[in-house]
Amino acid sequence: MSKSIKGGDMFRTENRERFFRESTIRFQDLRNLNPYRPVLDNVCFFHSKTDFVYDSHVHDRYEIIIPVDKPYSCFLNGSRVDMSRDSLVILQPGDQHQDILEEGEDFLVITFYMETDDLQYKKEKIFRTDVNPDERVCNFQAMENADKIMEIIKIQVKSKSPNSYYVLNALFQAFFWCVIPSFPPQVMNPYFISNSYQEYFKGNLLQIFNDNLFRKIDVPGIAGSMNLSVRSLERNCRKVMGMSPAKAFKEYKLSQVEKYVRHSQLSMSEISEKFGFENQFHFSRIFKKQFGISPLQYRIHKQGHP
Repeated sequence: MSKSIKGGDMFRTENRERFFRESTIRFQDLRNLNPYRPVLDNVCFFHSKTDFVYDSHVHDRYEIIIPVDKPYSCFLNGSRVDMSRDSLVILQPGDQHQDILEEGEDFLVITFYMETDDLQYKKEKIFRTDVNPDERVCNFQAMENADKIMEIIKIQVKSKSPNSYYVLNALFQAFFWCVIPSFPPQVMNPYFISNSYQEYFKGNLLQIFNDNLFRKIDVPGIAGSMNLSVRSLERNCRKVMGMSPAKAFKEYKLSQVEKYVRHSQLSMSEISEKFGFENQFHFSRIFKKQFGISPLQYRIHKQGHP
């Protein structure tokens, strides 16, 4: 290619005869939705040389325990918890804990903190304090991608790279957000689950919007794609997005249309057809209502003021 391609010019080759690009939603659309940030403290392998019960202790931070090749047992807040090697248990600050160990037993221990800039959530914990300790156990290998991420974590723990912590922290955060949805809502602190669900809902909704940018989809179709009733979709969309699903889809679609108007060399007629508007007049009217000027005027203005 003889000419250099500028940042915005990737839209010039958005031609399915030449290639197909399957894109995710733009992740800045989700940024700061959930006020909680899990931050890795330490990762270590634990090996028991004999049978014994660990001294009773109270946790001052969060801890995830994952058996390596044998089942694991412990006392958690006075109750015995038994779990298989495919599972994990999450402990939280204030928990009273004792490991029940057998000779030759290996398990992985991950300690972490939950950070937030929102004072309202500073003292809130992940789990309710009145639930059965057994409900803190989940089969992480049944969660999509969680087992793959954990295998990489186990390899990375042994790395001597100076950047190892940053890699482990990123992997841990990915693992954490894969695992958390597996816990039933009644186990979770309402503050935490509310924000986690909102993040999960918005991510799913925006991905459906993105998948249907160039197709027509109505509100019942969106609800069906999310396995929700129309009423539930409407209620959650207004709570999370502050608007109806139809309006949210329209605004998302127009935000993507704006990128094509600004950066591509497609004509207004081609953009109108690509995004499924009734005709170019309808496209121009909708665009002007959103951005204040016609699509062509917008392109000319932005090219003059990039």
